Amino acid sequence: MKNIEDIREGNIVGSKFIISGISDECADTLEEQITMHRQLGWDYLEIRNINRITIDNADEKLVENIIKTLEVSKIKVSCLASDIGKLFLAGEKYQPFEKDIRTLEKLIAFAVRTDCRYIRVMGYKRSDLSDDQWHDRSLERLKVLAAIAQKSGVFLALENCAGWYADSGRKMAEFLEKVGSGHLVCLYDTGNPLSMYGKDSWDYYTEVRDYISYIHIKDAGSKNGKNFCYPGEGNSEVFRILEDQYKRGYCGFISIEPHMAPSAHKPDLKGNTETAWDIYRKYGEKLNENIKKILF
Repeated sequence: MKNIEDIREGNIVGSKFIISGISDECADTLEEQITMHRQLGWDYLEIRNINRITIDNADEKLVENIIKTLEVSKIKVSCLASDIGKLFLAGEKYQPFEKDIRTLEKLIAFAVRTDCRYIRVMGYKRSDLSDDQWHDRSLERLKVLAAIAQKSGVFLALENCAGWYADSGRKMAEFLEKVGSGHLVCLYDTGNPLSMYGKDSWDYYTEVRDYISYIHIKDAGSKNGKNFCYPGEGNSEVFRILEDQYKRGYCGFISIEPHMAPSAHKPDLKGNTETAWDIYRKYGEKLNENIKKILF
């Protein structure tokens, strides 16, 4: 049996999985995030916040420092976890579409310079819109965003989080078909069906598994996101899903998002006495161990 540390290319050479993680969940600075991923034996990280600043809000100096640090460390970027599509299509928290377009353009410029292929997006929240209005307006926006991404060869990874489609795998598959772009692909978060919608994780997964191009690893012990836990300890069928994806020939990223300690993304998160650093390391080690079982 081969050890992970002995198989370096793509983290686990000869496998169909490339491991990454939303690295702001272990530390704020890029240097610390890189250190953690190197300790775990991973060659990629997924960027959401650096120094508690998202890439689209970073000034030119910070962007240049990030790119230089990545180049020197020789660590690569699997995805930019943006907030595009996370706000509302109407009401008090309405997000003007022009802002999303500007954000995407800045993220694409960064992605091209770092050879990053994926930008995470979501499908917009409803506010007081009717179901048909919600569907139509989000569909229209995602078509435009996908067309912009296609021009630069970047892929938008649509997460099963906020959006008309997100409460069922069937609806997500339908939505992707309606957008009809090879540059809008499915990002499947294992923890969202149960934690956000109270849905059976396996049933939801089987409805959309043919469309998956990127995977986030979260494990929820209960609905409403009140009990996130280490992978395999909850009810999100994490390793059953990964084993099924492996058997189905999945070739791509799996990226951890523990949601178990305060971070730039969730600064008010409570309920765990371990540090974010220790949780992230333990989370990654558990994933490494279980992936070895699946692969070998």
